[in-house]
Amino acid sequence: MDKIIAVIESSSIGTSKLLLDGLLAGGYTPLFLSRDPGRFPFYGNPAIRFIETNTNDEAGMLRELNEFNRNSANKILGVTSAYDYYMPAVAFLADALGLPGQKPEAARYARHKHNQKEAFAAKGLPLPAFQICRSAADVEDAALNIGFPVVCKPVSGAGSMGVKKFDNMPELLAHAVDWLRQATNYRGIPIEQMLLLEKFVSAPEISVEVFNGRALALTDKYITPPPIFLETGHQVPAKLAQEWYAAAMELAERAVAALDLSFGCCHVEMHVLGDGFSLIEVNQRIAGDLIPLLVREAFGIDMIDAVIKSTIGAPIDIHAAPSTSVSRIGFLLAGEVDEKSRSALETVSGIPNVVECYLAKDLPTQVEFGDPRDRVGYVVVSAPSASDCEIALRSALKALTLKDEFFALPDNKAKAA
Repeated sequence: MDKIIAVIESSSIGTSKLLLDGLLAGGYTPLFLSRDPGRFPFYGNPAIRFIETNTNDEAGMLRELNEFNRNSANKILGVTSAYDYYMPAVAFLADALGLPGQKPEAARYARHKHNQKEAFAAKGLPLPAFQICRSAADVEDAALNIGFPVVCKPVSGAGSMGVKKFDNMPELLAHAVDWLRQATNYRGIPIEQMLLLEKFVSAPEISVEVFNGRALALTDKYITPPPIFLETGHQVPAKLAQEWYAAAMELAERAVAALDLSFGCCHVEMHVLGDGFSLIEVNQRIAGDLIPLLVREAFGIDMIDAVIKSTIGAPIDIHAAPSTSVSRIGFLLAGEVDEKSRSALETVSGIPNVVECYLAKDLPTQVEFGDPRDRVGYVVVSAPSASDCEIALRSALKALTLKDEFFALPDNKAKAA
């Protein structure tokens, strides 16, 4: 008997690949829905079934899944995805098929950043001053009210796309006008023509990995210097003073509860301030950027397995636990490596404490987008201590780039333990 789980879209690397690999390793048959399944390297894998369909059309996907159930002896047991964009669709489809999932209304509401900000404010949760903007005039008014510097972001984006810091009105308005013209993102997914303007917070960032409303792990986030906010690495557990851990985990749980996201994984981002935290946003899905791999290496917590089991309503035993090691991922950005770097991959794989390394097929020479499309490779390390992690990562990056400075190893100014 095939155990069928529908998966909406994917990528060839990262957490999406971890999810597909986890399904296959667990004896499940992924039913893969995509607008263009042929573009994936796993297309044609006999262990995966494929449906080519418009993944922006929830009603169309439901028709496809109902037809599959009518014509198959093995019915669909669950629906999932690793992408923010498709979480409302996942919730809608699971509900329509009578399967476990997030409440559809909560998933749809939480997909938009302005809704999140309003929900957090209503609950008195800490967050920077913000204003919702539907026009360039709104943006100008918001900037005058909030005061520069400000951060401008699309309300329904993901992966820091369109997120940028501004110190003056002309550049802010040019950016705003450009984004307010866009009806879809680069994936062809419809986006709301609205922007969120908020006060820029100069502070380190962490994320909290949450499952079924309970915090499991804290992750340090490393980003490029403003004006863009391109994530260049993560470390688990976060280098946070122990007395701050409970407060960060409690705030993450309160943020998730404010959005009524009680099912499955959430990835909660926040700034670390001198006297507490400031919420950024909640992503209602399992963490990207291979953070589940880092969590498994550091804590022994298998978030991929938890996602799969929750999708089909199977019992799950997952809870916060002390870390047994430190794990980290460092991303290589366009321009840091070239084709000659591929010859160093075998050497890097043999460096002590290196878990995994990867270079993309194409290696552009400069950062162009200011979002994950500019990342061209990564190195994952795991070691007994944070210093051992950094030594291994630095050695690997140096071998790949033949340089001594890397975006993935910035100064860490978080509340160190």
